[in-house]
Amino acid sequence: ETLTLQAYKQAPWRAQYDILMQELLKLEADHPDLVTEDSPSQRVGGAVLEGFATVVHSSPMLSLDNA
Repeated sequence: ETLTLQAYKQAPWRAQYDILMQELLKLEADHPDLVTEDSPSQRVGGAVLEGFATVVHSSPMLSLDNA
């Protein structure tokens, strides 16, 4: 079953995930030698799909700062 975007944003585990990700980012910033290429901070989602055009956004996508 898939979650709607609204349900996903309100999911209780999302806040904990965000906290853990911020802790990981701080740890890696303080100890760069611990950063590995399979770290969640070093990868984004799944494979890049082909066939889509690049889009220039008229305003910054601020949510990407916390992606």
